Amino acid sequence: MRPRESKLNTVRGNKRLEVKRKFILAFEGYRTEAQYFKGVGDNRSKLRIPSLIEICPLDRYPIQSGSSDPGRILDLLEEYLIFLDCGKYPVDLFINAFIADVIPEKDILGVKDKIDKFTVKAKKMLQTLCDGNDLICDPDKAKETCSEIYCGVFDRPEKVHFDVPEPIDYRKERDIVCVIVDRDAESRDSAKCSEFFSRCQKNAFRPYMTNPCFEMWLLLHFDEVLGEDKKVLRRNEKIGDVRYTERRLDGILRSYPANSGYRKDDLDFDCFMHRVDNAIKNEKRFCCEIKCIKNEVGSNIGALIDEMRHKN
Repeated sequence: MRPRESKLNTVRGNKRLEVKRKFILAFEGYRTEAQYFKGVGDNRSKLRIPSLIEICPLDRYPIQSGSSDPGRILDLLEEYLIFLDCGKYPVDLFINAFIADVIPEKDILGVKDKIDKFTVKAKKMLQTLCDGNDLICDPDKAKETCSEIYCGVFDRPEKVHFDVPEPIDYRKERDIVCVIVDRDAESRDSAKCSEFFSRCQKNAFRPYMTNPCFEMWLLLHFDEVLGEDKKVLRRNEKIGDVRYTERRLDGILRSYPANSGYRKDDLDFDCFMHRVDNAIKNEKRFCCEIKCIKNEVGSNIGALIDEMRHKN
């Protein structure tokens, strides 16, 4: 999570200051999607996104129990908005922030069992620091508690340093909250997708989906995708440890000079930046209606980029 921006006076002398509209992005995936939209945010001018748009990807602990489920992503997002509203952390959100800050992303998968053990202990102890609404009252004490538990679980001799993230300046009537998930038909049925859409509508969140996965949106940057069999794309079968869309994207990227292919945890945004308009065009050749994407190959990420370009 990003630090709170400075509060702006909307009037200075005779000049009115414009306040940035934020797109707050919550992802199901914690690597590729986050890297892609960081690239979008860092290259707003080249992508013709107005300077009065701010893109705020949300960090989260990527392997928390159930965190790859759209329902769990919505739970975490709702907790985050509670935090923005009152400035107090729900327990799960505080633990998320601690782990994301303290443990390097490259090490997370290797210490999953220890993280799970830490999470169980931290939840139990932090509950004693909560008010009647299960919100942490004393973040300094919570930091100390998490540090002590972490040192015990990870056998660290010294306490770790953790800066509690400050809330961003969120205004419900102005800012846009977006939730980006995969269809992933193997792990969720149509009813679960419908529930996801309903919860987004209830909370005024914007739902974005790729079918079968985020690599579909990345493939749309290249015209080679137009020759793909949609049934093969939708099945997205695993070949060894790699899905079809990942393997196909890797092959396309390697066909371009001086390109080393596709790696989920090391996305080269430069390979995609100058093809975003092409991706938006190609998206229209597949399914791009959000309620239909759960059943058909496609994406509506292009609609999100377009909205960023036209909102100010």
